[in-house]
Amino acid sequence: MALTNQTKKLSFSRIPLRPSGTIEITGSVPGRQEYQAELGEHTPDYTLTPLTLFPRCNATDPNLATKGKTVNAALTNMKWYRTVDGVRTLIATTDTDYAVTQSGEEKGKLQVKKNVMPGHTLSLEFYAEYVDSTRPGDAIVFRMSFLVICTDSTEAAPVLMIDSPASLDWNPLRDTARQKISVRLLAAGMDVAGTDKCRIFFYRMSEGGALELISDGNGENDWEVVSVTDNTLTIDRDYIGAGQTYVVKAGYDENGNPPSSPDEAISPATTTIRRRIPALECDWEGVPRELPDGNLAIQPYPVVRDTKGVLADPWDVLRADWYTAPSTSGSYTLKARGSSPDIPFTEGMMLKLEVADRGPYAILTNANGTKVLTDGEGRVLMARKSN
Repeated sequence: MALTNQTKKLSFSRIPLRPSGTIEITGSVPGRQEYQAELGEHTPDYTLTPLTLFPRCNATDPNLATKGKTVNAALTNMKWYRTVDGVRTLIATTDTDYAVTQSGEEKGKLQVKKNVMPGHTLSLEFYAEYVDSTRPGDAIVFRMSFLVICTDSTEAAPVLMIDSPASLDWNPLRDTARQKISVRLLAAGMDVAGTDKCRIFFYRMSEGGALELISDGNGENDWEVVSVTDNTLTIDRDYIGAGQTYVVKAGYDENGNPPSSPDEAISPATTTIRRRIPALECDWEGVPRELPDGNLAIQPYPVVRDTKGVLADPWDVLRADWYTAPSTSGSYTLKARGSSPDIPFTEGMMLKLEVADRGPYAILTNANGTKVLTDGEGRVLMARKSN
């Protein structure tokens, strides 16, 4: 007869599987996009080269020293969700913007075929369950998420540039009178001036700072305007007086519908062109210091030099004034003007040459300035200010 007994249940000591997982980008397409509004393009473009994500699910037995195995092929109840602007939606198999691998070693792989717009984020959430056939009571839940971001690489505003500096001195003795002011408008690294995406506005600034639009060169004050095109203004600087400031503005629309007035977000470009004649030296040729007896007149030829040398024919811009004084007096009298003078000669007289600036072109008026003079066809008459 047994004096005592003990009963105990014996079973395997099982430590639960240890899950781990990560969403990997497979292929060379990154999980971040850039968008340029001017081009209307994403880089990369997921509609052309999809983003591919693989949710690698591992289950490791802590009792074994081996590396955890990937269990994607055995996943159950697998789902992907997308969240855009706070709205969470199940990705269905009929959703053409996404493709989910439903079986095999790559089960759960997701292809994203839809672009993300700047200011919005796309959150992708993966859910799946796993039960080891050798541990029927051991269920593992995998939850992972991935964030797709799109940054706006669009320039804050197009950049307007002109090929005339902010301040320009022009020398009518050396420089050509005509100047073309060309405009560039850079948007997303491209020059869109002259295209249907932009409109250029040229203005003339008055002494008081007011802006006058130069539209087609036929305006009331467009004396200096030679031509106006979509992105160039050509002027004759002989008609700008002592100087003139021009302001260039632009309107822009990436879709090809530029506004009818300048865009305040685009900084204007300005150039001030000033008429400047450098320091000059003058002399004359053709008259010796001692003249033959009986000489009644002299015909000197004026010579003008600047820092670059003798000016070949400056008399459209300059005027030669010839003065003489008798040997008995230091009082000079104007005797002739021009580059081919005929000056009476007297024994011992003094000869002086003054070179003057004839000035820019100006409108001719009557003596009291109340009426603009015109020719027989009604065209306004203009001449240099000092002839």
